[in-house]
Amino acid sequence: MLAKKSAPVKIGLGITLVSCLLMPGCRNDLGEISKEIQPPAIFQMGQGVPVGQLTYNVIETKWRSQLGGGPSAKIPKNRFLLVKLTISNANKQTSSIPEMTLVNASGENFQELTEGIDSVDKWLGVLRNLSPGQTEEGMVVFDVPLGAYKLMVLDGGDPGAEKKALIEIPLQLE
Repeated sequence: MLAKKSAPVKIGLGITLVSCLLMPGCRNDLGEISKEIQPPAIFQMGQGVPVGQLTYNVIETKWRSQLGGGPSAKIPKNRFLLVKLTISNANKQTSSIPEMTLVNASGENFQELTEGIDSVDKWLGVLRNLSPGQTEEGMVVFDVPLGAYKLMVLDGGDPGAEKKALIEIPLQLE
């Protein structure tokens, strides 16, 4: 009686495994399991990080409890993390600089702020384009709890096929 009940489970598991191996996303043209789902490379602050035709370099970070002063000061939900970096374009055409994301140790993502931070000196802004051979230096801003993070940077390619890398952002208090 037990053999009859476990047979459908084994068959179902076998069909699921075979289905995955036959799906185009799981196999490449040679019939091997694809290696497309590799984790992004991890770099340290101060290193040039090539991602497609763009190269990122995180220079420094600063924590702030507010931006600006007086009645117009912007107060964060947590803390502001200002990330100073350079971005270079090795492409032969103008490239857009994609929005950046911070990832904490739990895998939670935090998008960079794009509104109300005009008071930040050298803020990169929202619409960011680099001419061929151009290097831009500036700040991106996040509202996050104090902690260590990884900055996820992208090449600006097609969604789902973008190249990405992570840059370690250790917790450094002034």
